[in-house]
Formats: sequence, C-alpha cells, structure tokens
Amino acid sequence: MDIATQMFTKRLGTARILHAFILSVLVAPMMLAADQTSVISTKLMQGAGRAAVNQASGDHNIQSNSHAFGKSTSIESIQQNDLQPLAPISNVWDLQAMLDEDELHVSFIDSQAFANFQGLASINQVSGQNNIQTNLGSVALDSIVGLGLSDTALTQVSSQQPPSFQTSQYHAEIAPDSFLDAQGVMQINQISGDGNIAVNQFSLQLPSGNL
Repeated sequence: MDIATQMFTKRLGTARILHAFILSVLVAPMMLAADQTSVISTKLMQGAGRAAVNQASGDHNIQSNSHAFGKSTSIESIQQNDLQPLAPISNVWDLQAMLDEDELHVSFIDSQAFANFQGLASINQVSGQNNIQTNLGSVALDSIVGLGLSDTALTQVSSQQPPSFQTSQYHAEIAPDSFLDAQGVMQINQISGDGNIAVNQFSLQLPSGNL
C-alpha cells in the first residue's frame, strides 16, 4: 500500500452514489528562465460541479482531494507523517550554497480564475518541498464518521527545528478576486515553505431523501 493510500482512505456505504459532474484539472508548470512557475488562469471561470486542482512548484510534495457521497460515509485523513524532516541550515555557507543551487518557486491563482464558479472546488497550491496537503469532504444521509489530523502527525511537524536563516525563494499567491461571486464550498490549501501539513475537511449530513 503506497503512502497516498495510507493517508487518504475513503469508504462509501451501500446506498447509491451521487454521480456528480467532476472536473479534474492538471496544471502544467510554465518554465521561465531557470525558475519554476505554476499558474491557474481563468480556464475555470463560470464552471459548475466539482473542480479538483493540485498545483505544485517544488519537490517531494503530496497532494490529495478526496470526497465521499452516500447513505453512510467515513473518511480519514493524515494519521502519520512519513516525510523525512529537512536538514537545518546551520551557517551562512550552507545558506549561500542553497541560494546558489535552488530555483525560485512561484505558485499563483490568477485574477477571476474561479469567478462565478458554482459547486465544490478543492485546490491544493504549494511552493516548496516536503509538504502534505489534502482537501476532504463527506456528504451523507444517515451517518458520517470523520477522523482528522492525529496528534502524532501534528507533533512531527511542529517539533521540527526551524532553519536559522529564512529565504524568500518560495512564493504562493491568490489574487483578491480569484473567487469573485463563487457559490458553494471552496476548499483552499496554500503553502509557501517546507515541511508543512495542511488539511481542509467538511461534513454535511442531509435529511433523508435529499441526496
């Protein structure tokens, strides 16, 4: 079982599954000189249904969008952080070596990218390395069982020693009007840095007959 399967498990009940319109977007990096830049433009403007977007500028990141629809649902998120901690920067020579070798990483959601969107939009956006992001959701008639970020996984992140020097090589931005007049559920994880975990999770239990 791979790491993604271990961390993001989704189970549905025996009831019929709501067949919703699903839109999955693959964002291709745009290369600018020696830098890596990923941009989500206005291609999803005025869309409807479900949009699942993973955008990464950097290395060794894990991203997932997982949602369950049914009579009885259960969804589990991160219970173990299997990413290796980053080596701390101990002196100015290590810092200079990193600046000489590393590229500038930029992730950006453009103006009105999701303007007038209606439905469920789940976006993971990262600039950096060794990060985990997930958007989770569960909609059910009878019962919902949810298991979020465990204390152990959270401790593994918060206890890491921060670097002695901070750099400005990682940038993640969302334009102020990216979600202008959007309606529904908008899940956004945005990270600029290294060794972080970000989780968005929602649950919705509907009265019988409304699914």
